[in-house]
Amino acid sequence: MTFIPRAGDSKGRMSQREQERAVARRADARAHEAGAPGGAAAGPAFGPPGVRGATSVLSTWGVGAAALWSLHAPTACKTRPVRRHRAIIHARTLAFVLIVAGCPGRDAPSFARRFAKLECKRQEKCWDGSTYTSFYTMYGGDVERCRREVEEEQLAQVERGCTYRPDEGRECLRAVGERHERCHADRDLAIAAACAEVFDCPLECDLTQDSCGPASKCIPYSEDGGEWDRTKCVSASTGLPGEPCEIAGVETAGYHDTCGPASLCWAEAPGALTGICVGFCEGIEPGCTEAGEACLLLGELGLPLCLPTCTPSQPSTCAAAENCVPASEAGAFVCAPAELPE
Repeated sequence: MTFIPRAGDSKGRMSQREQERAVARRADARAHEAGAPGGAAAGPAFGPPGVRGATSVLSTWGVGAAALWSLHAPTACKTRPVRRHRAIIHARTLAFVLIVAGCPGRDAPSFARRFAKLECKRQEKCWDGSTYTSFYTMYGGDVERCRREVEEEQLAQVERGCTYRPDEGRECLRAVGERHERCHADRDLAIAAACAEVFDCPLECDLTQDSCGPASKCIPYSEDGGEWDRTKCVSASTGLPGEPCEIAGVETAGYHDTCGPASLCWAEAPGALTGICVGFCEGIEPGCTEAGEACLLLGELGLPLCLPTCTPSQPSTCAAAENCVPASEAGAFVCAPAELPE
């Protein structure tokens, strides 16, 4: 090897500092060649010091940009349209390229896969299909595996359950990461739709099963005074189906009547506190045990009432405040109160 003589060195020998630099450059070159498959360079070739310095600066900018976009991702996922979100992904792509460009000697494909896997988890709330696929194909990532990992991650993060708060009533909670979505029964679809999937709050008890224990019964009620959409256990009295009854308290809080287990005091008129005890249908396939009765399921809650059968051609068989209506589940017609829940 021939060296050009330098000032202070008439024999053309390199100074100690220059020798150290040369050794370091050769070591970096060997590591750079060994890091890529088949000896191919994984990063850009070394260039003049000025180019390497500019690359280092760009790399630093890239790392900073990636960090900023990572912090910004949760907000963008929830509020930005897909079109603007794609701009975020393109910015992250540029940051990734700058990082790789400033890291000679790294295994770029492996680095890309790790980066893609990280982004896969970050973007799970923003996926719109095409962006998801193109992003991971661009860096050679395994898209199907990425999707499977996202699904497993979602299942691990999502917790379902119900809680009872005296100030808010019974509610369903779904935790997605650090964000919680709340829905009250299935009527709050606008809120529930924000969850990964719509789900209903489970009922506290079953109207057709003896699930409340001795001296108690299951009754329907409403939190807001509207249509019955919940059930709860209350203490049972002694009134039998067909007997007069009284209603104590309000249907939305502290409801109680004088009817016995598996029955409900059906008010004579909306808002009235007196009525007649009506028995519930029983069994997995609700039915009535008394002769001359059939099961009628009312409302979305499916309130199961055992009511007397009737003939549509002879409406006089029902009381004045009743109508002869079809009970399709039982294949019969029954005398139902004229004031039925919607």
